[in-house]
Amino acid sequence: MDEILNALTNSSVWAGVILTFLLKAVFKRTPQVLKGFSRGLKLRHIRKIKRLRHNQDAVTYHSIKAHAYFLLFFGCTAFFLMLVSMGPLVPLLKLPQWVFFIAFSPVLFIEIMWLNQNSLAQSLIEHRGKLRVTRRSIMCPVVQGTDLRSDAASAH
Repeated sequence: MDEILNALTNSSVWAGVILTFLLKAVFKRTPQVLKGFSRGLKLRHIRKIKRLRHNQDAVTYHSIKAHAYFLLFFGCTAFFLMLVSMGPLVPLLKLPQWVFFIAFSPVLFIEIMWLNQNSLAQSLIEHRGKLRVTRRSIMCPVVQGTDLRSDAASAH
């Protein structure tokens, strides 16, 4: 019984109770806000893919960029693990865990860059195959940002 009374007089318990009710009130509206934000991000991503998928060079460039980020991530991870296992970062293992994560954060940042670029490249490749082939698209292909018909007319 004394433990319960001590817990009720403890300010951290009351802070936890108040925080619980505040978080419940905040998260009641969160799904609506997150849904709108998520739809906006998805729309921006789809517009980017529709703009880039017509240009085969852009698709290839983003695919190569994803592979380069993977190699960079792999090299940084191997280098960091080598430094931790036998180099000057061995004392880092004796420090608190959050210090290790702060030191490792550049590698995690490179991993996020690689995963984002890889996702974009996969989407571009997937949507590249969804292009419709029509008579007009065969006769005058559109390259990103240029209109070949106006170039041909100015050449004559």
